Amino acid sequence: ATDNTQSGGEDIWSLVQAKQREDLKASTSNVEPNIVVLGGTGAGKTTIVQTLLYREGGAGTSGGTAAPEPTTSLDYRFLRRVVSGGNRKLAHVWELGGGRSLVRLLDIAINLSTVEKTGIVVVADLSRPAETLVDLEFWLSAALRRVKEVLEKITRRPKLPAIVCHHRISIFASTPLSPFLFP
Repeated sequence: ATDNTQSGGEDIWSLVQAKQREDLKASTSNVEPNIVVLGGTGAGKTTIVQTLLYREGGAGTSGGTAAPEPTTSLDYRFLRRVVSGGNRKLAHVWELGGGRSLVRLLDIAINLSTVEKTGIVVVADLSRPAETLVDLEFWLSAALRRVKEVLEKITRRPKLPAIVCHHRISIFASTPLSPFLFP
C-alpha cells in the first residue's frame, strides 16, 4: 500500500482541491459582473434595477414610492459594494428600454470583453398575459442571438498562420537538400 500523505499530513488530493479553490478565488476576485436587464415596455425593468441599486423601495434613490421614469434607450449604471475585508466590488448594470426597436443596442452591453461575465435578466409583465410569452420569446431569442454572435467571433480563427506555414513548407520542398519528402 502506498501512503498519499506528505509530511504535513494532508493527502495529495486535499492539496489539489485546496489549490483549485485558491486559483478559483484568485481568478474571480477581480471579475466585474455585467448585468443586462431586458423586457417589454412598462414591464418593470427600471424598478428592478433601482431595487438592486438602492436596496430600498426601488423607486428612486431614497426608496420612495414614485413611479420611475421610463427608460428611452440603453441605460448604464454601476453598482459598487464593500465586501468582506473592506474590498470594493463593482458590477455593471445595463437596462435596455425603448421597446423592441432598440434591440441592436445589446451589441454595446454584450461584447467580446463582457460576454463571459454577463448575466441576462428578462422581465415579463404578467399584467398583460396575452403578450407575456411573445415578449419572453423575443427577448430571450435576442439575447441568445447576441451571445452566439460574440462567441462565434471568439472561436473564429484567422487562416493566415496555416497559409504562412504551408508557404514555408513549399519553399523547403523545392530545395535540393529538402529535409521533407514530398511526392
